[in-house]
Amino acid sequence: MKLRIFFAIAALSLTCSLFAQNEDNIVRVEMDSTLIGADIFDLLGNGASVIQSPSLRSAMRGYYYSNNSREVAGYRVRIFFDNSRNARNNANEVMAKFKDAYPDTPAYLDYQNPYFKVTVGNFRTKSDATVFMNALRKSFPNCFIVKESLRFPDL
Repeated sequence: MKLRIFFAIAALSLTCSLFAQNEDNIVRVEMDSTLIGADIFDLLGNGASVIQSPSLRSAMRGYYYSNNSREVAGYRVRIFFDNSRNARNNANEVMAKFKDAYPDTPAYLDYQNPYFKVTVGNFRTKSDATVFMNALRKSFPNCFIVKESLRFPDL
């Protein structure tokens, strides 16, 4: 019984101290530099900022550019796969048709002896690739999902 009373008083005092903060207790910090790419602190709302030294900024840029060739496992949708005599021309036609329909989606033309392949999209999950593949079925009925290594997206 005494233990329950102790925990109730402790919880009540903790709750009261959490509500005791006001605008005067919040520390605001000015930002003296920007980050690479989009400013993440805009997403946090008003009052969030960071102090960043030039050496830290330089280190972050160095880390980013030294790792820009790293790859991560992901999925793409293969819309063309052929090794016939006209495979190169057919692959270029399929690529042009896709780029006209989906200009914002990346497309890759690849030749691995003896096949020409056109693969589209950069998806981290198989379910995302499946949704996109189902949307492509009308224009490219023989499309299928392949697992490939993806480059990290540009910031």
